[in-house]
Amino acid sequence: MGGVYLTYSAYFLSVDFVTIYIIMNGIMVVLYAAIGYVYIKNSRDNISLCNSYLQEMRDGEANIMRDSLVIKKSMLKWICIGTGGFCLNKILLYSIINNMRDQFITFKLDLIV
Repeated sequence: MGGVYLTYSAYFLSVDFVTIYIIMNGIMVVLYAAIGYVYIKNSRDNISLCNSYLQEMRDGEANIMRDSLVIKKSMLKWICIGTGGFCLNKILLYSIINNMRDQFITFKLDLIV
């Protein structure tokens, strides 16, 4: 998390320098892509673990963990979808919108500075 903090600090300090700002936008894209990949991969691994535990319980035995595993699986699915959407939104922001060279960028710089 220290790397994320330093990356954001460098990003906000680089607004006045165009070349560094473009490089920092690229680094932010890579950062969000990596965070999204790791989080979605871990969520999918936990979903598959929940599925395997639920498969083991299908022997007809009553088990009090079944309901909580179903809830956990549902929560992980929605967290995975939300994380994917959030990271995709940030990737589009840093790769396309922040690199536009028109009146929008000057308006954005006026708001920040």
